[in-house]
Amino acid sequence: AQEILCYWTDGKMVYWNFSPVSNDVGHFIWFNNHFAKDSKAVYYENFAGKIKILKKADPATFVSNNDGHFAWDAKSIFWGGYLLPKADLQSWRIVNTEMDLSRDDKHFYILNKLVTEEEWNQKLLE
Repeated sequence: AQEILCYWTDGKMVYWNFSPVSNDVGHFIWFNNHFAKDSKAVYYENFAGKIKILKKADPATFVSNNDGHFAWDAKSIFWGGYLLPKADLQSWRIVNTEMDLSRDDKHFYILNKLVTEEEWNQKLLE
């Protein structure tokens, strides 16, 4: 049997499966099965059915790339539930979503890991 994982509401509370997540139903936005937000918090589902609150994320400016991995707000960039260390918001870009490669003008990332340009180029060639 196939299990479909998603957020749902009874009009008073938002749930993930049968676990309550948010009582801010009127402001709840579901981006995809992995990112969601309300006016108070940003939520991330970790591919194992657990919801994590992204404490460093700003709900007012948070947006998802809708690929289940990349997202950002006015101050930070996220891969999954993790911050991309030292990422420059102005120059950061996704290079390959299937390989989870991104970069900014000075830094290179595989998943959420800061790597050397050589390691990044090696991954890009795979």
